Amino acid sequence: MHANRKIFSFSVSLFVIGVLYLLVQRLFFGVDLQDEAFYCALPKSFAEGRIPFREELNGAQAAGILLTPLASLFLLFSAKAEGIVVFFRITYFLSLCGLSFFAFEKIKKHIPVLEALLAALLLLSFWPFAIPSLSYNTMGALFLNCGLLALFSQEEKKQMDWRLPVGLLFLGTSVFCYVTLILPIAVALGLFFRFSRNKKWPLPSRVASATVLAGFILLALYLTFLYIGMARLGLISHYIDSFGDTGGGLKKFLVLFAQLKHNLLFVSLITIGTWLIIFSAKRIPQLAILLTLLLGWSLFRFPFVITILPFHLSILAYTLTGLPMALDRKREQKFPFWRSVSLISCMFGIVCAWSSSNGLTNFAVMSSLGILGGAWYISDSLNGRGLTARAAGVLLLGIFLTFQVRSLYTNVYGDDSNLKLLNRIVTSGPYRFLKTSPAKTEFIDTLSSDLGNSVPDGVAFYESFVSGYLFTNAKIKAPTLWAYSLKQGGYDREIFARFYQDPENRPETLFWLHTLPVLTGFEEHLDHELPDPLKNEVAAHYGLKSKSKYYSIYQRKD
Repeated sequence: MHANRKIFSFSVSLFVIGVLYLLVQRLFFGVDLQDEAFYCALPKSFAEGRIPFREELNGAQAAGILLTPLASLFLLFSAKAEGIVVFFRITYFLSLCGLSFFAFEKIKKHIPVLEALLAALLLLSFWPFAIPSLSYNTMGALFLNCGLLALFSQEEKKQMDWRLPVGLLFLGTSVFCYVTLILPIAVALGLFFRFSRNKKWPLPSRVASATVLAGFILLALYLTFLYIGMARLGLISHYIDSFGDTGGGLKKFLVLFAQLKHNLLFVSLITIGTWLIIFSAKRIPQLAILLTLLLGWSLFRFPFVITILPFHLSILAYTLTGLPMALDRKREQKFPFWRSVSLISCMFGIVCAWSSSNGLTNFAVMSSLGILGGAWYISDSLNGRGLTARAAGVLLLGIFLTFQVRSLYTNVYGDDSNLKLLNRIVTSGPYRFLKTSPAKTEFIDTLSSDLGNSVPDGVAFYESFVSGYLFTNAKIKAPTLWAYSLKQGGYDREIFARFYQDPENRPETLFWLHTLPVLTGFEEHLDHELPDPLKNEVAAHYGLKSKSKYYSIYQRKD
């Protein structure tokens, strides 16, 4: 018996090491020249002296402010920002490891250690959009999940203590990163206090909690009325509204319903399949093992078309799986708030999906803690039903984990999903150490060569050319780092034209992107015939210096 336990522990250890190895290896694949470039360029620009909100229009810049100290520290050791993308990837992964360990420590008190470990690894293996980077999405989710785990931990104690103000601090920071979280957080706190109404709340904890809440309220008032100002805030809001695809009122819920309808078969496969396995395991455990293997086979060979990333839909399904535990009121629950983790996660997922231009795809971003609810329900339902029944639950969680890790290796955001095509290692610049395609390395080498060692007095990169700001520490002269292409949506270009009408705002050098390498054999052509007032500004005040396969370089002539 002792020998079998040693073999089992050794096997589990090898499995965990294997998962961690695959996740770490995956960090070094793929180069994204847009979204991830923005996430890294924003804190870099703030560290170099750019003023948040006052000199940046993008509404998703709060996360960049929090990352500014890290960017400043990195630039002390690498003035040219060599390897900054990998640095932020590693930072994100370590942060996710910390969250997953925290989740493991909490959930193992309620389910067996092996199932708790698999649940924590599931949380570790979910990278929204397969972008392992610190963004307004991922940072909002990290702080949100840490805050909820702190509240769950507080619920387990006989009286309120330091965990409550710490949880509030995390939750408030998540709102700073992702403003629309404020409503579901208020509802979640209402539930927490309702379930904890009989707990003692000592004065130190009350004072600390009130101080945290007051601090965030004062910060919001200061930012709104003093630091940013209503006029500037209105300009930022107008720029965001010009995107035309964020929020959407009641109409957006119809869009979300339509998206769910188109992908319902995949979600049902996981959710209803899991419930069926649990039902079978309670009666015929051997049948549950067969059904689990069948579910795994169907998951990896799903034959129907889905319109949302499968590893995002799976998080939605895992979260829904745990709803019966949250809705069960037939028996007395010792930790009703903790056991409602799936329901609470659903609430956050719905709000995130509603407020995002990505719609239902973003449900998973803020609902990932629902993984714990799904794992808890599976384990809780099968615990005490015999070794075979438990084995079915463990096998099921193992299949889910394998699916999540495999998805990271078949989805590379902004680059080839076939990792064999990512056979070039970037040897210099901000993307150093990453593996990408020959086309991407050619683009990176060309841009590095054109910028050279000279630092122009002012620079701007236009037409979705946010990655350019990673390659230079020149003064940025642009209203926002990410000037979205008109071809990609209905963005207000008059804001840019008005900005450059002031001669002081005109950069010495302007890079205008027209061809972006995306996948091997595929390039995104950003040239368009749409009316753009900025083209008139360029024609009047700039002369063409050079033109490459990818972009044109204009030099100021007045």
